Amino acid sequence: MNNMKKDFTLEALNRLAEQIGHFIEYWGFKKIHGQMWTHIYLSAKPISAVELSQKLQVSKALISLSIRDLESYNLIQQIESENKKTKLFIANPDIFEVITNVLRNRELLMLKQIQIDFEVFKKQNEHGNSQEVDPNRMDELGDMIDTSKELLENLIEFKALDPSVFLCPDLKQ
Repeated sequence: MNNMKKDFTLEALNRLAEQIGHFIEYWGFKKIHGQMWTHIYLSAKPISAVELSQKLQVSKALISLSIRDLESYNLIQQIESENKKTKLFIANPDIFEVITNVLRNRELLMLKQIQIDFEVFKKQNEHGNSQEVDPNRMDELGDMIDTSKELLENLIEFKALDPSVFLCPDLKQ
C-alpha cells in the first residue's frame, strides 16, 4: 500500500514537473531543465543525477548535460556527499537571485547585442541614405531598445531591495 502511494505521488510530481518544464520551455530553456529543477527544488534531501534519471525516466547523459546548464545559471548547486563519488544537487533557494541571474546572463546580453547591431545598421543607413528605412521609425526603434535595456538593468539591480516587501506587503496603514 505504501509503494502504491509513493507511485501516485511520483506520478503527480512528474505531471507537475512536466507542466513547469513546458513553462520553462516557453522562456527559451529546455523542458528537461524545468522538470529537473522541479524535482531538485521540491526534494526533501539533496538528489543525485542517478535519482533524477530514474524519476524522470530519461538517460543519464541527458541529465548530465542538463545539470551543467542548470549550474551555469546558478539554478542548482552541487554539494558534498558522504561517499565523495556521488554528486548531489540542491536548488538555489533564492528565486529572485535565480531570475535576475538569468535576466543578466541571457536577456541583457541579447539586448546589448541588439543595441550594437542597431548602432551599426544606423550608421550604415546614415551614409547610404536608404529610402527604404523610415527615419522616424529608426529613432523610435532606437528608443525602444534603449528603454528596454534600461528597464531590464533596473529590474536586475532591484534585487538589492528586499523583494518580500513587494511579494507580501504589510497591509497596515
